[in-house]
Formats: sequence, C-alpha cells, structure tokens
Amino acid sequence: MGEPLVAPSANRFQQVSPTSAQHVAQGMGDVVAYILDGGPCSFGLESTILSLVSEEQPTLLRQGPITQEALEAFLERPIQTLSSVPVNGVHLSPGLYKRHYSPKTLLYLVRHLEQFQAPIELQKTFEVGAAHVFLYPPCRPLASNEFVLSPKRDLSEVAASLFDCLQRLDNQQWQSIWMEKAPDSGIGKAINDRLSRAAVRDLS
Repeated sequence: MGEPLVAPSANRFQQVSPTSAQHVAQGMGDVVAYILDGGPCSFGLESTILSLVSEEQPTLLRQGPITQEALEAFLERPIQTLSSVPVNGVHLSPGLYKRHYSPKTLLYLVRHLEQFQAPIELQKTFEVGAAHVFLYPPCRPLASNEFVLSPKRDLSEVAASLFDCLQRLDNQQWQSIWMEKAPDSGIGKAINDRLSRAAVRDLS
C-alpha cells in the first residue's frame, strides 16, 4: 500500500469473535468496504499474549492457542497469569473485560452436560427453547437441540469450532445456550477463559 495499515479485530466490541469471512460480513458488513476471505481460522481463538516486560517474571496476559505449559517449557521458568482487574484503570491486553466474546443469546456454562441437573429456578430455561452444546459426542444419539464441538474428541477442534458454533446458534434464535466447559489444562484454559467472559452464569 505504501503507507501504514491499521488492522483492529473484525468484530464489534465485546461480541463473539469472527472465525470466517461470513462472520465478519454478518457482524460488520455495513461498515466495511471489502472483506478478504482467507478461509476459516485455523485455531479459532485469539492469539496468546505474553508480557516480557519483566525478565524475572513473564506474565501471560491472555490465554490462547500457544498454551501456558508450552511457554513455560520453552522459557524454562514458571509464568504468572494476569487477572481481569485493570492496572491503574487500564487493561494490559485485549480480551480482559469480564464480559466479552458474548453471543446475543444467553449463555450458561456447565461441567458435564449429560449428568447436569438444572437448579429449580433455571429448569424451564434449560428445557424449553435451549440449545445444548457438548464438547464431545455423548454415548447416545443427539436430540434436535443438541450439538457437538468435536466429533474427533480433540480440544484443538473444540477451540476451532467454538466461535463458529456460537455464531450459528445465535442466528438460529434459541432462547438460551447451555455449553460444557473444557478441562482446565492446555488449550482448555483458553477455551474456558473465552466461555467465562461470554456467559451470563457459570453453573459448573
């Protein structure tokens, strides 16, 4: 272009991240002139952000596809993680607001969907007009309101499918979405970080 290019995220503030050109068109088609389609995102989650401001204490600002475990093995030292609390009123990284990546549909988190018993005050919400999203295929046929993030039972596939699934369910106008949390290790930490910021309630 011969001049600087500024490239912010291709989604509106705090909404579900796009992982395809179609998502960008749905969310921002009225305010952008061109969309370059490079195919679906390989990882499905925003990048890992690591601060090396302090050589003695590296700090993971945002969980992402490059896991904390991989970074600690590479650096040969432990890494501390940053909370969502702003430092002097400023977030040190994108994606640290307590409410972020949120679908328009109310999102609830559970640990094991197949065994989950909804509390009395949410029982109707869980049963009527609700989409249920499993990490992996359950040991029975799926109902019409049930969806699976990874048929291969692979957390990397879960990460790649996550935002696409939320985009599709949002467009289908369910009354609520109930989604399983990932194991809290490896890329599961990044998946759960996104889900915890997108959900209205964590019942795990």
